Amino acid sequence: MKKYVMAIVSIILLTCMACGKQENGESVTSTFPADEENTTTTEIIIQPTTSVTETTMDPGIMPNTAGIVVKATTTAKETTTAEIPDDERGIGDLADNNIRLADEDAARLGVSKVLVLQTISNCTWNTGEDIINKFNELLVTKYGCDFVVGFIGANPEVDEKGYTYYHFLEDIRNLGQQADIIMSGAPAHYTRLVEDGFLLDITEYLGSEEGEKLYDAYSEEVWELVRVEGRIYGYVPRKLPSYVNALSCNREMAEKLGLNIEAGYSFYDIGNMLEAVENLKEDIAEKVILYSDSGYLEGMLGYYNMGRGIYAKKNEDGSWTAFNATENEEFINLWKKVREYKEKGWLRTDETAYDAVEEGDFLFAAIQHYYSDRAIEDKLVMVVGKGPYAHKTVYEVIPGEWFYSYYTGVEDFVYGVTTWSKYRQEALELITLINTEPELANLLVYGIENKHYSYKDKLVRTLPTSDGIAMGDGDMYVFVNPGLLLAQCAEPENKAEYYKEVAAKFEASPLCEYGVSQLEFFEFLEDYEQRSTLHQIYAQGYEKLFNGDYEDVEAAVAEINRMQKEAGIDELIDAFNTQMFIKDVE
Repeated sequence: MKKYVMAIVSIILLTCMACGKQENGESVTSTFPADEENTTTTEIIIQPTTSVTETTMDPGIMPNTAGIVVKATTTAKETTTAEIPDDERGIGDLADNNIRLADEDAARLGVSKVLVLQTISNCTWNTGEDIINKFNELLVTKYGCDFVVGFIGANPEVDEKGYTYYHFLEDIRNLGQQADIIMSGAPAHYTRLVEDGFLLDITEYLGSEEGEKLYDAYSEEVWELVRVEGRIYGYVPRKLPSYVNALSCNREMAEKLGLNIEAGYSFYDIGNMLEAVENLKEDIAEKVILYSDSGYLEGMLGYYNMGRGIYAKKNEDGSWTAFNATENEEFINLWKKVREYKEKGWLRTDETAYDAVEEGDFLFAAIQHYYSDRAIEDKLVMVVGKGPYAHKTVYEVIPGEWFYSYYTGVEDFVYGVTTWSKYRQEALELITLINTEPELANLLVYGIENKHYSYKDKLVRTLPTSDGIAMGDGDMYVFVNPGLLLAQCAEPENKAEYYKEVAAKFEASPLCEYGVSQLEFFEFLEDYEQRSTLHQIYAQGYEKLFNGDYEDVEAAVAEINRMQKEAGIDELIDAFNTQMFIKDVE
């Protein structure tokens, strides 16, 4: 893994407050991330010391005409108490409803080995005993296993004592508690667990006859997400390595307007199409003419978003160069086009407009989709309604420019076999089975057919039952291969192979190509004093630019650029280009 030495940039700043919207499922009005450091960051260590708050910047305001409010940030150092007894650490910290052990199944089925798989509590909370019983029966009687499996669930969070998810996993190991397969999660990130010796290196296993079955279950691109210096220590249950970005035209609406639209049109082409429609607003009153989110717009120019207003472009020789978007004519022209569409009353970026898209009341929609089954060929799949009344609806669309976000290594929701497991071989067999056998995967995620769910017309419907629930919320939080789950809506029957084909269209980010993990990337940024100030400028200013909120785009861009330079963006760009974007020399 790369290590960096970065000079601290000494810039005196008048600073103030972070703003910016954070993702909430797919119902979003912005894809600008909340600051990774947050306005206040917390470092948890196990030492009996008192809480200390360190102010990292002088408080004050950075005056500007772009409507951006920047605040000073603080770093709070809190500690856990050393008085937590051992029986309340690790597994002892879990609620009973998150523990599903399998000793009775072992006795009933005549086996002596009981494995423990640890996952997020969403998967184990009130899970039906009949589901786990049937799962273990299948393992022993159908798949010839000499073991059964119990499950424990825990969330990556900090409790009131400062007890973190890393402490939870650390205590399981140090106290000799059983967990044969564990899940990574903040602050127990994947690369940290690898570095600290929690996870078994499975690279050789994946090259074996049995291991090849597991390796073949995912695309090469998905495996790239979990490579650490060329080695693999776990798997991440994903169908695709990153996001699908889709510009779509509602076919039914277009036909009503007499629009003859050919596939492959761009965001820039939409203006000419709309200009050709007489009485456009009257003809589709109460409908959304064009909805876009910033995720689609940020990526449509083909650059990788490094955050803080910095993007990276790939050069002809394969190298990457970081640059400031406010100094790039392509971005400036895009922001002008966004403003033009908004001034004409076409463009909307608010959450109410997104709700209208879900209901099918739209003409054009440009969306970065966080679920891989939402945009498939000439189909757009949206979730209509909220909570238990939500359901998927398929809309026929004319696809415009669709593109695929760059992928980079993942840190959370990676599953691996523990180095202290006494059932290592059995654990490898288990993760292979749940990633290659559809029967096992669907049982865990949906439960028993016609008891916990029904499947008809390519839709899974949850059935009411008093006997507990299944482990999955669709393919959310699953620890099985989601490519094995029942095909729904627009998904083809051979969905596993379909997603492999789509995955091949994705390209690696510069972080992947230069061997930089996400954790290393944020550690790199920690050496840069003004990272939070730049993020606040980016989160607020760029959001307004991509929403078309500035009347005078050029003036706003100039002001944001001035603020960025005052905050030292040039030094950070130089650091990326001279320290991060370089190949290791063997």
